Formats: sequence, structure tokens, C-alpha cells
Amino acid sequence: MIYLTGDTHIPFDINKLSSSNFDSNHLTKDDYVIICGDFGGIWNYKGPDKEEIYWLAWLEEKPFTTLFIDGNHENFTRLYKFEEMNWHGGRIHKIRNSIFHLMRGQVFEIEGHTFFTMGGGTSIDRGPMRGTTEQDQYRIWWPEEIPSEEEMQEGRDNLKKYNNKVDYIITHCMPKSELKKMFSFASGDKLNEYHEEIMNTVEYKHWYCGHYHKDIDLDNNITILFNNIIHL
Repeated sequence: MIYLTGDTHIPFDINKLSSSNFDSNHLTKDDYVIICGDFGGIWNYKGPDKEEIYWLAWLEEKPFTTLFIDGNHENFTRLYKFEEMNWHGGRIHKIRNSIFHLMRGQVFEIEGHTFFTMGGGTSIDRGPMRGTTEQDQYRIWWPEEIPSEEEMQEGRDNLKKYNNKVDYIITHCMPKSELKKMFSFASGDKLNEYHEEIMNTVEYKHWYCGHYHKDIDLDNNITILFNNIIHL
């Protein structure tokens, strides 16, 4: 079984996966919960602290396997240092035995479905909340929050191997045209433009994203997730 949900911002929104909110007693490690970015479990720039150790152990003890794409609230310096391995046709970072980071631009084959993953997003709260100076970089925000051209091209190349057809697309933010429908003032960025390209060139059944702290269905078979946990 596969479930999807939105940002967990560990420790702030991870309790949506607690037993009081999500009945997972019937699941096993062969079942999956996919988090659509802003996992937040790898954060402290100084290294693992008590809070991080606690929450990763808490997730590891759950009966399911946790999969996540990155958002913009991640420590990319540390995240990218975890062991990289091939898993179900794509590349992952292994955080724990049953906690995996689904890397950018990959296509995974899980339970007979294909999933294209592309994490990343712009931190619009990088002002007084998270800082903008050079000192703040690599402490409370990371330039790698926006995918590189190489990561985007890897995504295009991997999609071509599947003839630009996948079952599901998992991202943190949405295509530019959908963003502008939702927020008329938003101009978008190169990642929103990339997602627009993907939306217009790839055949897919459904697209799931996080980032916007809403639970809502949009046009073009796109669903934003935050608190909801849906069964695929």
C-alpha cells in the first residue's frame, strides 16, 4: 500500500503520522508513506541533535517505510552526504533502514506504479524569519533548495526512458500556470517553469505536491497535500 501526505517540518507537523491520526497498524515495511517535501528531519547545521535523533527513531519504529522528496526546509549539506544507492529503479539517500530520500529527477517503480520525483522549492520566508545574509546560508537556508540545471536535465533524460509517460509525479511546488491561478501576485521561478514544461510534455495520471500548506485539488489532475494522508 502507498500513502501520500504533505510537509512534515519535523518536529512541527510530523504528528500527522502518529497513531492517533493515522492508523498504520495494518501496514508493514513493504508499505510506503511518501512525504511531498519539507521533511525537515535533517536540519541542524552542526549535526544530529537530540530532537533529530528522537524523531528519526520515532519514524523508524513505525510499521511502514517512509519516503520523502526534499522541499526548501532541508539541510542539503548534510542530506547529500547520506549513503546513495539505487532503489526501485531510481537513486535515493538512505537515512535509516526504512527512511529514504527520493532524489531529484528520478523515476521509481513501486508496486507496479511509476513515480517521477523532483524536490526543491523557493523559501519565500527567507527574510526576517530565516535570514538572507551570507552567514545565514548553510545554517538556516541552503542555495541548493532550487535544483541545478544538471538535476533538471537528469529528470528530462529519465522521463525520456519512459517515453515521457509515468503514473504519478511527486514534487514540492507546482507548475507556474497553476501557481499564478492560485496566487495572482506570484511570478514563479525556474523550478515552477520547469514543472510547467513537465506538465505540458509528460503524460501522467496524477500530480501531488506540498509546500503551500493547503489540502486542495487543482486543474490538470494536481493535488496539493498538507494535513491529509491519502491512500493511492
